[in-house]
Amino acid sequence: MKINEEARDRFYKEVGIHLAREGFSVLEQRDGLLPLEWCGAPLCRITAGGGAQFRREDLEREDAAEAFCRATDIAHTTAEYMRLMESSPPLRAKGLDGDYRVLADFNDTVLAGHPTSQGTEFVTWEWDYEHTGMWQGHYYGNNYPGAKQDFALRAGLIPESLLFEQSELDELYRCCQRTRELDETLSYYDEQKVIRLQEHLEGLSPGIGERFAALERPVGPETQIEQTMY
Repeated sequence: MKINEEARDRFYKEVGIHLAREGFSVLEQRDGLLPLEWCGAPLCRITAGGGAQFRREDLEREDAAEAFCRATDIAHTTAEYMRLMESSPPLRAKGLDGDYRVLADFNDTVLAGHPTSQGTEFVTWEWDYEHTGMWQGHYYGNNYPGAKQDFALRAGLIPESLLFEQSELDELYRCCQRTRELDETLSYYDEQKVIRLQEHLEGLSPGIGERFAALERPVGPETQIEQTMY
């Protein structure tokens, strides 16, 4: 199957923005793939479909497997919405300026993507009574999973009762961390599953890992815990 090189380049540019923000070194394309480094050493190569190629020895370094999981999650998520951006029609609404694409439209609720130089930004709106203009916008920046969840809620696709409260997310994260620290029978495979769960929780609640680390840090004369609202 012939690869659309322009679409591939747009995907690599987009995913490169997200990966760089997460501390990965994004190299120049090579053989149609996007090489990544982690902590100054090769990690993997992202494919145009959002997958990854890797060498087993590159994942045996400390934290490399965890970094690989994080990179592939980012690539998969970015590939999902970039495919939608490539095929979605422009959003036509009264008073709306700029390039917005309709990623989903259901029950008078719209999920739109807006390409920018800093990555695609997402917003959910509701159609007005005449179905010509948008109102009650919820803006999510580059947070595609958050915007997608908000769309599903506003459109009535999932009930709000299925979502976790912040205190429940915090407790799940704490249990995962305790399992990794205290369960001596935990296999490498099971630990990777717990890590993936923690990463999923971090996606649902940005900053949850930092908050947990701050609460666990001993408080001494040179240690201060910054309290934040969320």
